[in-house]
Amino acid sequence: MAFFSVFGGQNISFEQARVFISIVLWRFLGLVQAFFSLRLALVFFDANPQTFVVAKLYAYTDIFIWPFAGIFPDIVVWGGRIDVSAIATMAGYCLALYLFEKFLYIFQVQLFT
Repeated sequence: MAFFSVFGGQNISFEQARVFISIVLWRFLGLVQAFFSLRLALVFFDANPQTFVVAKLYAYTDIFIWPFAGIFPDIVVWGGRIDVSAIATMAGYCLALYLFEKFLYIFQVQLFT
């Protein structure tokens, strides 16, 4: 059954659309995870938050961390601070995307079979 009509009128099925959406979302999440990893390193090594690059990185990642901010206290190890909110954010968004992907799969099975 054709679900979408894209790319010059070619019809694609819901499964193909689901797989495409899943790939795009996982790659976007991978990019966001890379920014969180960079943030973790900068926080651990106590980077100056007044520099342009660090300030912009903190500002952009704060948008994603906001729902998880303060969920756990930060940990100090070897003189560096570990941003536990960023780690919780990374895990939370991975879990949310995984559950969204499974929801789409269940929706596909229930609707199109």
